[in-house]
Amino acid sequence: MITEARVDVLTFLVKNDKKLSGLPEILKISNSKYNRITIHRTLITLCTMKLIYKMVIKNRPFYGASALQNVPGGKTIRPSAELCHFHCESCGQVVSVAYNFNDVKLPPGFTKSAVTLFLTGNCAKCSARIIKKQE
Repeated sequence: MITEARVDVLTFLVKNDKKLSGLPEILKISNSKYNRITIHRTLITLCTMKLIYKMVIKNRPFYGASALQNVPGGKTIRPSAELCHFHCESCGQVVSVAYNFNDVKLPPGFTKSAVTLFLTGNCAKCSARIIKKQE
């Protein structure tokens, strides 16, 4: 079933496809239009429908839709099975990073259904701030 909350949350995540969003960021989109429980249930439903995905980083859930791609004709979206994310240890943002996993070699008899790569460090903005402090 299509609901206004599902459309609003999915639209927000697709528009922010380079960055994963936590519940506080998602709650801001509604301008108190939806309560926390409605947003939470909407996120669970969209994950179940495989329209978005969830990553837990330091016990905090983040949601993203960067794996969604427009199919020719613009009528449907298709989730990708290969994701790469970078978590900034300083500011906490989680950013999707383009990466090609075609060269991943598996032992004989193994089959790949999905690849998830998670990197940690400092984003460009935080790295520049850290370098500036050291000078």
